[in-house]
Amino acid sequence: MKIDWSKFNPEVQKGVELCSQIEKFGYEAYIVGGCVRDIVLWHKEGEKGDPNVHDVDIATNMPIEELYDNFKCTSNNGEAHGTILVLYKKEAFEVTQFRTDGDYSDGRHPDSVKFTKSFKDDTDRRDFTINAMGIDCRGNLIDYHGGESDLENGILRTVGKASQRFSEDALRIIRALRFASRFGMKIDPDIYEGIEEIKGNLSKIAKERIGAELIKTAEYGAKPFANVIELIAKTQINEVIDPQGAVDWRNGVALTKNRLAKGTQDFARSVKCAFGCLLYGADLKKAAELFRLENDIVKSIKWCYDNLETYENFGDNLVDTVKMVTNDNFELLDELANIINGEGCGEEELRNIKNLAQKVLPKSKDLSSAVADAGYKGLQFGKVLRELAEWYYDKTMRGNQPSKQQIEEYINSI
Repeated sequence: MKIDWSKFNPEVQKGVELCSQIEKFGYEAYIVGGCVRDIVLWHKEGEKGDPNVHDVDIATNMPIEELYDNFKCTSNNGEAHGTILVLYKKEAFEVTQFRTDGDYSDGRHPDSVKFTKSFKDDTDRRDFTINAMGIDCRGNLIDYHGGESDLENGILRTVGKASQRFSEDALRIIRALRFASRFGMKIDPDIYEGIEEIKGNLSKIAKERIGAELIKTAEYGAKPFANVIELIAKTQINEVIDPQGAVDWRNGVALTKNRLAKGTQDFARSVKCAFGCLLYGADLKKAAELFRLENDIVKSIKWCYDNLETYENFGDNLVDTVKMVTNDNFELLDELANIINGEGCGEEELRNIKNLAQKVLPKSKDLSSAVADAGYKGLQFGKVLRELAEWYYDKTMRGNQPSKQQIEEYINSI
């Protein structure tokens, strides 16, 4: 395979130029990592659309000391593993010296690394074949492990034995499920064997790392997320990462697979919607802790759960309905309600409520002032204001928006 670099965005082209500059000093340099996989896929799929590739990494046998001597470099605290940042034409590239890894006693980082002159040796330590390819500055694909053919055939395989790769970093188990689901690939039987053998090590993995993998999956869309959740349950990984059963995985699989992924609307791209389906019926506080979800995600999902009943009884209480529809999370609630209950509010109903909101919300301060002027305070103030608002909204909805005098008369009649 030959890649035409002129078709790519400036970040890629600058990375290619940096590789060329390194070669002029007598060393090898290759574009590596996930961006190579994406480049190969784009090429194989007929070069359709804009190949806007980012996260361009470089592997080289040029020693770090010489990189510092010949380029503008800065530390990313990765020197022990042969990695630094090279600043080239206002772009920062993570450049890693070819290396082989020692044992992984902590299940994440190699205890030692040994630098090598061989790119083949460097690729031997990679996780999956589709992530172990490189491309030189002339566009030549270097593929020692069959990553190109695996992409072509839709098979996800590890570099070497899966159990070995997973024992080095058990998070690769979740990554395997993510990549297979993202690219619609079949999982090699050796990977399933490795999962069965090593999945217990996931208990040692930081919760935020597992949560980050699931969030990335949700960003791909509904189907990949649903597939990963189903695979987690199928391989019983959930029993390791969620030993207390904070999540109702059976219900989560049912909602994500049978509702979320099959929805006619594009629920798909919302991380909050995906987790809203997975965590429905779960202990939300414990589940949020399990995946170390950000407060914004948790608060939005909780608000949706709390307002499902109001949504189901859309328009029965106009004050609550207007408050719900004008909340920033309403679109998320609308999606989740469609998925969870299989139905949503009608377009005309929603339009009427939004029109009502435009009329009544600007009068909120007037209603509060009228109640205060009537001498109500404390709990009684809130009770009277609520009753007044329900009357005011109903009148307005019927086309008879009350005047200031009518408001005062109603308060006096309470």
